Amino acid sequence: MRQRTLKFGLAAATVAAAVLPLALAIQPAGADYAPNQGDVVGVGSDTLQYMLDFLADGDAYGDPGYNQVGNKHKVDNIDASADTNGRLAYGVDGGQVGQGTCTPSTGGTAGTGNSTSANTGHPCVLNPTVVLRAGLQPVQRPNGSGAGFKALVQDIVAGHNTPATEVINFSRASAAQSTTATLPAGVNIDQLSVATDTLPMITSSGANPTHAVPLSASQLSLIYSQNTGSCITWNDPRISGVWLEGAVTNSTTTVTFPAGDPQPTSANVGWVVQGAGIPTGDTVASVGTNSITLLNAATASNTESVGLVKPSASTDTIIPLIPQVNSGTYTYFFSQLVPPLSAPGNCGQVSEENDPTAIYDVATGLGLDPEDAIEPVSQARLDLYQGLNNTGTSEGIGGYFLDPSCAYLSGAAACGTGSVSGGTWATNAVTPAVAPITTGTPAGLGAYTGTGAGGGLFSPTRTLYMYFRNSDITSTQGWQPGTSENWLNSLFYDPCEVGQTCTGPGGIYGPAGASYIQSGAGQALLEDAGDFPLATEVCTDLTTSSAC
Repeated sequence: MRQRTLKFGLAAATVAAAVLPLALAIQPAGADYAPNQGDVVGVGSDTLQYMLDFLADGDAYGDPGYNQVGNKHKVDNIDASADTNGRLAYGVDGGQVGQGTCTPSTGGTAGTGNSTSANTGHPCVLNPTVVLRAGLQPVQRPNGSGAGFKALVQDIVAGHNTPATEVINFSRASAAQSTTATLPAGVNIDQLSVATDTLPMITSSGANPTHAVPLSASQLSLIYSQNTGSCITWNDPRISGVWLEGAVTNSTTTVTFPAGDPQPTSANVGWVVQGAGIPTGDTVASVGTNSITLLNAATASNTESVGLVKPSASTDTIIPLIPQVNSGTYTYFFSQLVPPLSAPGNCGQVSEENDPTAIYDVATGLGLDPEDAIEPVSQARLDLYQGLNNTGTSEGIGGYFLDPSCAYLSGAAACGTGSVSGGTWATNAVTPAVAPITTGTPAGLGAYTGTGAGGGLFSPTRTLYMYFRNSDITSTQGWQPGTSENWLNSLFYDPCEVGQTCTGPGGIYGPAGASYIQSGAGQALLEDAGDFPLATEVCTDLTTSSAC
């Protein structure tokens, strides 16, 4: 575990993270630094953006990044969303359920920028733009793993494949990417594994107790697959009860089930029993070995699923939040469910990936109860909200994200504490009242833990990736003035090649040693962003499926 002494100027670095005053925010100039020739540009996943933001520009905890050590050419890690807190430009009020259409150029319908009529491309997000290189026109900001990777592919297809012509140098992704695009001869795309992160489900943790229970991959698949009319409630026996493959016999009170099923106990006496042939409202009279006794005799014979309903469970409908399409979190999350889903049903609501405040948007925009909402969110993002590193250790300044409703150094009582003139002002941090579901044992379907059952608590560990042109590994174009190392070797990946003098443990690095991301300083910055850096990177050529 690392120990760090906070450095001089930390208070100034903290308050500088506040949102700019409105007078500055509405200026017509570009919202971001426009990268110059020689700068390295990355786009894509919101999940990786903070660890690479820290790597480029340092963090708020006193650690400098690559751009702060005097190099001429910079790393410009373009964020996925136009908001530095990682939120959508418009919340759920921007059009999901209550709004029938979107204004031109908002939403998911392409080619509507000059339309004179509304479109139906929900949700009505702003589609923010960005200048990828100085001197170029603003284009749609790539938001998400898929969008960033596609932008990189399009840049390659357009023929921008030398260090001097590349507009996008790399993309970020929280799920593995692939392409069917025809790439120019001699140009392949490489996938580099750089870190890991977990993806737990989160729930509200406000003044009222949440209705959520521990959930498994099979339960989440059930919840997210449903459509209107069959949305799942918290008291569904597949979610919070006991789920059995029961044999029901007409005119008898005994239900038998296989020994491999979850075993009811005496605590289930009095629970409501559901199933074909079982009278409505019937309850468990007693529990035996691989059997239960009903209070009333069955009215038909069936061999099918029988559910024991937990009396204390909420009857509210579960509100599953869905990461936006094109995000790696969307792709990865649905691939991890059992069975996997290619797309969700319509019982959920779309939100920006990894935005825990979306739990409460269901109340603001839709009039629903946040206590019923669940959402997959990066654990690293939750760590940033709490001001923790990847081991759960406090970074010493509270939450990383400051209240975006407060102007820079406002001094308003509602916005923070201390004195502006005395240099002690501290803006309140955003600390969403949410909690990850990382403990507990799922009931219902989640109690089945055999091969392929999808049981057990859902909180998978995922690999975080970067993508770039294979030719950049061996480029002889020195990046910084007076050096011979190219940008990729300097920053992210510097394998020892044939004929080189190898360095590092086991001779894994080129003559210049570890790239910046593999250095002690680089690894510490990734950890400060809540991620777990990989001690050994893994590089794969997507075209040949072999090592780079």
